[in-house]
This record gives sequence, structure tokens and C-alpha cells, in this order.
Amino acid sequence: MKITITIPRASANSRRKMNGEEREQLLIELVKRLALGTITEGELLKKLRIEVLGYNQEKYAKLTGISRRVLTSIESGEEGLSMATLNKAFKPFGLKMGLVPTNLHILKQAIQDLDESTS
Repeated sequence: MKITITIPRASANSRRKMNGEEREQLLIELVKRLALGTITEGELLKKLRIEVLGYNQEKYAKLTGISRRVLTSIESGEEGLSMATLNKAFKPFGLKMGLVPTNLHILKQAIQDLDESTS
């Protein structure tokens, strides 16, 4: 006789908190994906909001001082939002908007040069 056990997926409310190293690894992975163009800024913010903080939009909007409507606009990729608003949205994760080279060779070289100058 074969017994099958089904384990329910953890809901956002029952998700265990990430430790500092896990948060850092997730952030690094998502920033890499952003640089490669496989994730948008809005997708990045939503993933961090949910996976790192476990916050719904209402709670995160209060934390950042932006409206839930504006947060929805950011996460859905709407254009025309001010740099100041975007920076408020990303601030809890230590991120801010800026220029990123689209040429991967230039990006890799810039990162390598930065690593060398700080070591």
C-alpha cells in the first residue's frame, strides 16, 4: 500500500523570516536579474516586499510613505513616476534608482574595477 502525504504550501503569513545572509543572497540574485533585464524594477520590488518582509501592499505603503495606488503602479511597471517616489519605495532595501549600463561587458568591467578599488 502506497501512502501519499501532501504538505500544504506556506502562505505569506506563515512564511518564516529570512536571516540576514538569506536576504543578502536574494537581493544579490534579484539585482543580477535586474541588470540582465530578466526582471523589472516593479517585479524586483514586489518580490522583495513579499519574500523579505512578508508585507502586503497596504503595510509596505505605510512603511515607505507612498500610497498603495502608487505602489501598485510601481509594481506593475507603469512609467512616469518621479525618481523621488521610486527611491522612497526602494529605500527599505538599501536600493536607489540609477543608471546601469546595458552592455554587459561594460557592467562587468565596472563591477570588477569597483571590487579592485575597494579591496
